[in-house]
Amino acid sequence: MAERRTRVLIQMNQLAAYRVPVFNLLTEHVDLDVAFVDELGTIENVRFNTIRGSSVKLGPTLYNRFPLKIANYDIIITGFDGRNLNSYYYTMLYPKKTIIFTQGYGASLIAAVLRRSLHNRAVATLVYTQANAQQLIRTGAIGAKVFFTGNTVKVGGAPQRGRRTFLNLGTPRTLKRVDDVLRAVALIKDQLPDHIRLTLAGPGAEAAYAPVAQQLGLSDKVEFHGEIRDEAAIAELFAEAIAFVTGHVGLSAPQALGHGVPIVARADISQAPEYECLIDGYTGRTYRSIDELAQILLELATQPDKAEELGRTGLALYKKTLTAEAMRDRILEAINYALSHGPHKRADREHGTP
Repeated sequence: MAERRTRVLIQMNQLAAYRVPVFNLLTEHVDLDVAFVDELGTIENVRFNTIRGSSVKLGPTLYNRFPLKIANYDIIITGFDGRNLNSYYYTMLYPKKTIIFTQGYGASLIAAVLRRSLHNRAVATLVYTQANAQQLIRTGAIGAKVFFTGNTVKVGGAPQRGRRTFLNLGTPRTLKRVDDVLRAVALIKDQLPDHIRLTLAGPGAEAAYAPVAQQLGLSDKVEFHGEIRDEAAIAELFAEAIAFVTGHVGLSAPQALGHGVPIVARADISQAPEYECLIDGYTGRTYRSIDELAQILLELATQPDKAEELGRTGLALYKKTLTAEAMRDRILEAINYALSHGPHKRADREHGTP
């Protein structure tokens, strides 16, 4: 008799397009259902089963309803949201097969206390960064049950070419401080080599930043692109980039490193977990003022060997720990741990497996 494959349910509020490659890789090892309410990005090339649900608001909380039977699954992976009752439902009723996928504790003391109790009740915990893992363990979470996954995107490739741009790619948001990047370029525009440009790409990028560029006298130094979804086209932009420049990094950090492009980001503000990928002087540079940013950009533009070395070490880090395959393997490690510590012998007998 063929060995029965492990059945895994991943429950989330949003199914993000960047997560699809990782989930597709999981299907090589388990039977995977992904239950979600909303989509983030364009969901394509899916190789796992999807279950669309709906949210019900209950006062300040909500509950996601899905047409499925929990008893059909060996493992449940669910995120933690203090306002979402699903975070508590799975962990409290099915602790021996529930894995929590979460970040750190956050600012709320009440949420921190709840998270710690749920971490220790669940069979395992997945976290995006090593720092999150260490925080949970220091404050009482059981270390053997905490698994670091990383958070990443799958990247494409483009032919090598001359590096001529500083790049920012994504939806314009104040926290990214792209206006500061423009002001930094304005400070050094007369010292930059003539061919250097600042490339700003994303939905509404030109409308958001063109007035500032014109005010600073940078109209001839800035190139704008609209929203780009095609990975080959995105790879073309990274192929020309000296560095990816932003105030705040998220998934742009592993994305840039996967293209061999160093990151330049602000050091003294709250960042997303992916900021852990930015190691000053190793995979990129950090700054604390517009003047400091201007000098970093000038240095990278006029000493390309330094930028190329940062890009090489960043790419090596990506290949070692941040590929979709690496994230898949760490999730599987947690699943295998959960299978060895949950009541699965009984489930196997019910399915006729010796």
